[in-house]
Amino acid sequence: MLNAILLGLGYGLGLAFLPGPAFFKLIQTSLEKGFKPAAFIAAGIAVSDFIYVVLVYSGISSIIDNDTFKFSLGAGGGAILIAFGLTSVFKKRTQRLNTADLDIKKENLGMFFKGLAINFMNPGALFFWLATVSAAHIQTTVKWQHFGFFAAILISLLSTDLLKAILARKISYLLTESLMRRLNIVIGLALVVFGGKMLVETFVNTPDPFGLVWKL
Repeated sequence: MLNAILLGLGYGLGLAFLPGPAFFKLIQTSLEKGFKPAAFIAAGIAVSDFIYVVLVYSGISSIIDNDTFKFSLGAGGGAILIAFGLTSVFKKRTQRLNTADLDIKKENLGMFFKGLAINFMNPGALFFWLATVSAAHIQTTVKWQHFGFFAAILISLLSTDLLKAILARKISYLLTESLMRRLNIVIGLALVVFGGKMLVETFVNTPDPFGLVWKL
């Protein structure tokens, strides 16, 4: 069991420090709005990962790995990332969290669903969990070892996401409004690039399941 947990921690830490759309959105939220909203982003990411683990491990990978699902996931995810990115780029000014004018519960719920959507609609997350479930069956032989393996991955991912949010918040006082504006533009452009790359790869690599979209 210990070996399965250590293996899961290694997988989780390896993924945690790869830059991706969820990473940039988490950092941006922590810098601009504070730790708690960023923690809800992290919780949404963790829930989407858990959903993928359950779906893939339950034996329905043949469904989520088909062309229709992958096409919808890639096209929808790319569009969502581009929309989030453009919103960040063209935001007129950086608005710090103002508890007097904000419905905190509604704001936090929105952050949760943003984290869930960004991660769940990212085909990279799907492919990671498909590969990870395969690795679990190869490197661990007993189901309760699988549980320790996946639990270690999910816990390490959530913990490192929270740590990123804490560290980002620690340096937020150094950022002027002008610098925050530039940072939002950089992060927004990064999200647009991720979204555009996702769309191109979807149209190029995934056969059109609807007969409506041509290959590039």
